[in-house]
Amino acid sequence: DSLGVNNDNYYFAQRSNSSSTFNVYLISPKFSDFDYGKKQISFFAKSGGNYNTSIVLGTTNDDTISSGNFAPLQQFITDGSYQKFTYILDNATSGDNRIAFRFIQDYNEIVYFDEFHYEAPPACTEPINLSATQVADSSATLTWDTITSPNSFLVSYGIYNNSSPVGDSGTLITSSNLTSSLSNLNSTTTYWFMVKSICGSDSSAWGGPSYFTTTCAPQAAPVLYNFNTYPNIPTCWSFKGSQYYWTNDYYSTPTSGTGPYYDGGNNYGPNYQYLYVENGLSNRGDSAVFIMQPVKLNSLTHPYFTFDYHAYGTNSGILEIFGTINNGATWVKLGEYNKQYQSSQTRYFTEHAIDLMQFSGQTITLKFKATRVSNGVLGDIAVDQLNFKEAPSCR
Repeated sequence: DSLGVNNDNYYFAQRSNSSSTFNVYLISPKFSDFDYGKKQISFFAKSGGNYNTSIVLGTTNDDTISSGNFAPLQQFITDGSYQKFTYILDNATSGDNRIAFRFIQDYNEIVYFDEFHYEAPPACTEPINLSATQVADSSATLTWDTITSPNSFLVSYGIYNNSSPVGDSGTLITSSNLTSSLSNLNSTTTYWFMVKSICGSDSSAWGGPSYFTTTCAPQAAPVLYNFNTYPNIPTCWSFKGSQYYWTNDYYSTPTSGTGPYYDGGNNYGPNYQYLYVENGLSNRGDSAVFIMQPVKLNSLTHPYFTFDYHAYGTNSGILEIFGTINNGATWVKLGEYNKQYQSSQTRYFTEHAIDLMQFSGQTITLKFKATRVSNGVLGDIAVDQLNFKEAPSCR
């Protein structure tokens, strides 16, 4: 149910074996000039399931890799759109004469592979390792690397519309170094970008594409978040975690003997929910994270943040709260809560406060991180009534 880069044939690998040692290899024909000078390897790849997959580029002298003589060189991470990957081969294992690719994927995941090239590197090479950092609601910083030393770079970018980007079709800007800053972008929008090297009168092929999605526009304080209407989790929040993760619930959590019974407002029922992590389905050391939508504090004279917290159970973990004002480039720890605060499920949530005066007039994003510290199951923790507001006069 997919097409190649040029809407033609492609190679794909699908893992149908649940064994953790299951490997799939794609091996090239033998190259007679393998040991003579640098070679440029390039290919396009994408993942076809719900998760990113990995491709390990390596070399071998065996057309079956039956003896395990695969020499890995670099790992590439794919996503749901075709990306071009490039590697300059100048350190092949002596005696090897073939390019090999090992596909790393979860059970039943698919990786698509197309447009493999083996050639001498051009004098003006295309940029590699394209990435977007400090992505905000209306801005992003683009970075890349280069193998040669071009005079400048041409950057092309645009809104992704589910079709393969073409470098010359985007908005074009020039850069004299390995970075470029974009502004006036749309919030919650996925963009693509490509970069080419300019070497005097010559230029490289387009490197990329790479993709990024801008964040939600910040909300203005004062603002209160609760979870009273299922599934009332804000769409602009992001969640990270597999078996140990944040979700919402009401009444008690699935594991008896831990977690809350009421919500943060001391109410119970389907219309009075809270956000919690379930301790019974994970392992010691697992962590669960949620990152809130950015909040503008400039309307508050003395910005203040409060939240209701419930930690009942002998295996209660650690809750840490971090803040950033530079789109996640750096995070500052604002609080840590590492003990059991309630003596029973029916004990009410306790309110905790964080003074945000150091961030007055700025836009802040908060991150909640829960960490499981015991293999015991009695450690569900919950939060509710997350409130950005004016500081009380008496505190």
